[in-house]
Amino acid sequence: SCSARLPSVGPDTCASPQVVSCGSSVIGQLHTATANDTDSITDGNPDNWYSISVAQATIISASTCHASTNFDNVLGLYEGSCSALNGLSGSSSSYQACALTTSSDYPALMSWVAQAGTVYRIRVYGY
Repeated sequence: SCSARLPSVGPDTCASPQVVSCGSSVIGQLHTATANDTDSITDGNPDNWYSISVAQATIISASTCHASTNFDNVLGLYEGSCSALNGLSGSSSSYQACALTTSSDYPALMSWVAQAGTVYRIRVYGY
């Protein structure tokens, strides 16, 4: 299995995601993101994009689990081109899933079985 902790700051477009790898951890904020409606998602929410792929099939966990996560956020998992994204999964905020102790923390966590060679796009967004 592999895990990556995602910040809520990063590339603001699906077409130019920040590449993350198993075991990576990046920290940031979503407040500088804009509602990027140039891709196939047009919900008006500010977002940032990340991508990950693996050489062998494995379970991947991605999260915004961090004690300083202090806003409601969601993770979305996609594959395909940005103009025709295929939604695979998503997760809303859950401080319990991240083993945090108070409901004032709003991190999100999701896991999936990743296939070798598939590029997965992860959208972090707030509302």
